Amino acid sequence: MSRDITTGEGPKGPSSRTARAGRGEVDESQPNAEPVANWLRVRSASVRYERRRVAEAEADASGKPIGICMARQTKAILSSLSTKGPSAETEERYKRTHALLLTSQHTPQDHANTRAHYDFLRSAWRWGEANAIKELTAKSERARKGRDLDGAKRLTQLAFDRACALDWQMSNEAWAPKGQAIKDVGGRIPKKSKRFGPKAPDALETAINFGTQKNHGKAWARHEVRLLLVAAFGLRPAELMHEKGVRLTVEKLKGKALLVAQIHGAKHDLARGHYLRLCGREVPTGWQGAALKLLAELAASAGEQFRLHTTAADVRSANRLLNALVPGLSLYSFRHAVGSDLKAGIEDGTTTPSEAAAFMGHRSTASLHAYGHKRSGRGKGYKARADDAFAIKIVPHKAFQPAKGVPTFPPRPSERPATRVTAQGWASFPTPKPSP
Repeated sequence: MSRDITTGEGPKGPSSRTARAGRGEVDESQPNAEPVANWLRVRSASVRYERRRVAEAEADASGKPIGICMARQTKAILSSLSTKGPSAETEERYKRTHALLLTSQHTPQDHANTRAHYDFLRSAWRWGEANAIKELTAKSERARKGRDLDGAKRLTQLAFDRACALDWQMSNEAWAPKGQAIKDVGGRIPKKSKRFGPKAPDALETAINFGTQKNHGKAWARHEVRLLLVAAFGLRPAELMHEKGVRLTVEKLKGKALLVAQIHGAKHDLARGHYLRLCGREVPTGWQGAALKLLAELAASAGEQFRLHTTAADVRSANRLLNALVPGLSLYSFRHAVGSDLKAGIEDGTTTPSEAAAFMGHRSTASLHAYGHKRSGRGKGYKARADDAFAIKIVPHKAFQPAKGVPTFPPRPSERPATRVTAQGWASFPTPKPSP
């Protein structure tokens, strides 16, 4: 027997409206609500049916209106999502992507063509659907307080249907089946990662190859220092754009000149990254160190207070320049090139895994395996120290380690430690404490 989702009572007559409600459908004659896309309702019918059965059983056992039980199901689905909200810029991308998926009647799995693409679409979809469900729930509550019981009933049903569709998507869709299906028919999944793109030059090659391009003279003059810095230290574009900029100093380490960049991390939370790190490059003698010497001279001429500030417009302009010179090349390509160098350094013993992780801004040595290839590594003399508030976790890569679950990290305070050391120079920066 179908129940009225507001009062919990059974049907009072064999009306078509009651019959539709009994089948889990929505009465489209009720005002003040957004219709649920029919293609979503059809694909998620099994989940909706099962969850409605649970709600009806709970209503029968407790005597509560079935609308309350359905609202509880909706709340449970929403509570399973991440509570961390995206940035304002990401929200705009999510809005556009979510609208595109609804218009094209595609789920993230339908629309994606790579794993990374699927991950982004899935995040945008869940964010957009969660917001739509919350909005319907809020409208239902306002209608109930305004004694519009029919409107509240319809809105509760709409929120429930949409939550069931989201639950279906989260439970039944993944990238692996589609990726395997593409391979089974002989298809090839495109690799869009900069790791598989054109090989980025080192700092010296950057100066030689790009500095001689007459057609891009103004752009090179604008970004020369920026490109040399990224080529030397492989920092993220977001770290270039940090409000405090990137500071360069020249230090002495065992009688050798060390060019040091003070970098504020762009990815740091409870499980990853560092707030601040110092990355050092030994300046070679002779012409091989010409590019690093140029940066060292800039730091020295500014009284070791040189800071490079970068805007989002600078990053876009630099990427356009790189792509015009080498199709597919971008600022992030240099980060992968530095990752290759660090891998090669670990292989020949000139760099330790923890030092490589600190140079890249990682808290786990396993993260480096996603960058570059050791066979293309070139260059040595990479040094790094990260703030000592959190130790670097030495984790063998999963390819060389039996499956033992996800690596755990030591607990991290929710805010920056009050006693965190501010780096004033290479010598004064503390060495990270070993992991327990």
